[in-house]
Amino acid sequence: MDQQKGMNIMITKHVKNLPSKLVVNTPGSFIGKTSRQIVVRKDRKKVVEYPSLYLKDIIITGKGIALSSDVIEYCASNDIPILFISPTGKTTAMFTIPYSSCANLGILQLQALQKPGISIGLASKFIYGKINNQINLLQSIQKNNKSYTFLEKPINKMKKSLYDFKTNKKIHSATTIFNIEAMVAKQYWYAIKMIFNRPFQFNGRHKQHAGDLVNSMLNYGYAILEGRVRLGIIRSGLNAEIGFLHAIQKGRASLVFDLMEEFRTSVVDQTVFALLNQEKNLSVTDKGRLSESTKTVLINAILNQLNHSVRFFGKKQKIEEIIENQAISIAKYLSQSQKYHPFIQTYHKKRSIFGAK
Repeated sequence: MDQQKGMNIMITKHVKNLPSKLVVNTPGSFIGKTSRQIVVRKDRKKVVEYPSLYLKDIIITGKGIALSSDVIEYCASNDIPILFISPTGKTTAMFTIPYSSCANLGILQLQALQKPGISIGLASKFIYGKINNQINLLQSIQKNNKSYTFLEKPINKMKKSLYDFKTNKKIHSATTIFNIEAMVAKQYWYAIKMIFNRPFQFNGRHKQHAGDLVNSMLNYGYAILEGRVRLGIIRSGLNAEIGFLHAIQKGRASLVFDLMEEFRTSVVDQTVFALLNQEKNLSVTDKGRLSESTKTVLINAILNQLNHSVRFFGKKQKIEEIIENQAISIAKYLSQSQKYHPFIQTYHKKRSIFGAK
């Protein structure tokens, strides 16, 4: 990834003409376009110039950043999303071409809510995938850190909950699913606390108003993941606001949060934990927000992980491609009664999350 010295502007390098991502976080930056280039300027001076042909995403993570209408028109014409993330790590907006949800799929989503066998069946798959991924991640950490014997107990408890979940024939509501997920999450975050409490004062998972480094990195990473999942849902023709696990609320993309469950561990958790283990210069400000240098490192790592290829159903695919394919699979589950398989990642020692120091 190229990064301009003194500027929070990044462009992922393209390999063999693969598309890249532009990340801009410097206030006062202006993103414009020439005939064949995307150009970022600061104080009217050219900072970054990149062939527009290779651009895949633009991610805006700071305030006071302007875009020209030419850039917006080019992105719309070439299906290049523009994602806006707030300083606190929330997805505030996404600009894409004017996709419209398929009316038939929206109707099927609403009808599925009235049929527990369909809606709860799908909701169960999301959490089944999430729990498997959490267990697999902890097992990978344990295998590469022989001294982490304290992980054995929470892993076994999680496995028991997973077995009970899989064999339970009386799951009739999202509330029941969330209760099981909460029990597993308690063990998962307890295990993570045991690993990172001493070096980073991580006392447990906090979703909002987190001022510590670990939670702030997780929340920021989930915001990036949310944008990628949202794009996949939109492109599939599904209605992002009609979910099966998370309650429907006005202005809330419930289905996005549903599908995110399968990918939180693989895309964000393992990436954050690996960065923490590497003891990079990571920090939060006095206001409890990630420092700009930490954001740069984290964004780079998350984007690389989304671009990483893993094997899923016998085929090696980039994780960001799997996300879009899973959204399509949801649509086929509803419209064609096609079986839905949650994304479950397995880990190999050749690419361990992190090893013993």
